[in-house]
Amino acid sequence: MLGLGFTEFVFLFFLALLLFGPKELPKLARLIARCIYEMKNLFQRLEKEWHLFEDQKTETTKSKPDQYKS
Repeated sequence: MLGLGFTEFVFLFFLALLLFGPKELPKLARLIARCIYEMKNLFQRLEKEWHLFEDQKTETTKSKPDQYKS
């Protein structure tokens, strides 16, 4: 995951612990998790909309083939 090993994760954890403190670290972790969740949902919705758009585009070109011929 991201090319980081165990020692890098431990280092980043202790660095975050020093920077944000033990009280803010759980809040920060929840915020990051929520952002990742929202981004994942956004990309899934965009992908779904894109497939719907492509399907509609395909149906339109199939129903009116003479219009698009040169």
